[in-house]
Amino acid sequence: MKKIVIFIVFVLLAVNIFPEKVKTLKGVNSYGGKTVEITIDKKDIETEKYSKMTQYYDNENNLVKIVAILSPSIIKERGIIEQINYYNGKNIVRYEMKYSKVFQKNYDYNRVVEEIDDNNVIVRTTWYRDNDIIDVINYPEDTSQFKFFNMQYIEKELQLVLGSDAGNNSIVISAKYDRIRSLVKFDTKLLDLEKEDITLIEYLGMTFGNDPNFNRYYRKKVQVYCGNKKYWLFVQIPWEDQVKSQEVTIKYYPILWKKKLYIMGIGFYEIHKDKPSST
Repeated sequence: MKKIVIFIVFVLLAVNIFPEKVKTLKGVNSYGGKTVEITIDKKDIETEKYSKMTQYYDNENNLVKIVAILSPSIIKERGIIEQINYYNGKNIVRYEMKYSKVFQKNYDYNRVVEEIDDNNVIVRTTWYRDNDIIDVINYPEDTSQFKFFNMQYIEKELQLVLGSDAGNNSIVISAKYDRIRSLVKFDTKLLDLEKEDITLIEYLGMTFGNDPNFNRYYRKKVQVYCGNKKYWLFVQIPWEDQVKSQEVTIKYYPILWKKKLYIMGIGFYEIHKDKPSST
């Protein structure tokens, strides 16, 4: 699966665009070579994609790494505060993007690392919350399109769709927010589904797959916690015994019913601690 690697072009061309801003730092870096620093003049920052860039070379003058601090306009627009590109000779092999606290509040993650093969195709994406890995996708084995959002953010967005004048029995399903990933913490106690839960699951089955017996995949529910709020998650039968009060990234279909958010879970990734990527 080919994907666009953003910002790579501009950081490679920056030296030629602003030669008067280039400065070679004193001493030898950890790779055994020189370090070149490029700074954009304050009057030009708003029209550029980055405000500062540092290039690291090895002892054979090969580019090893580029660290780019993004401009205020890019930080505001995309939430990216820093991008780090790693090279093997002339080819980029991995890049990392770090995101602002404002971005993390809505999307749950604050760092992404993508690995690239010799054909410039991204083969793996890893999402982080600080140094914790919260999800991994390997391409092309996994092409599922579940977007990261904070669960409270999803609840607010669906409530906006519902509006203040809607009745208590109104159901909201959004095409924009139909397949979601969020960080949550499981409660310890699984409960049997109630009659209205089964009715809701049957409705979702008809909506997403024209399957009136979709409830055959579910028999339990559990509360999940996001910040100071809790929600009901319908648990698929195969992973009932894996719900152990741990923190996870869940994949789910969100639905707003009776002005409350319900979660139809279809899988989860158990978060584990990991050391920072080597630089």
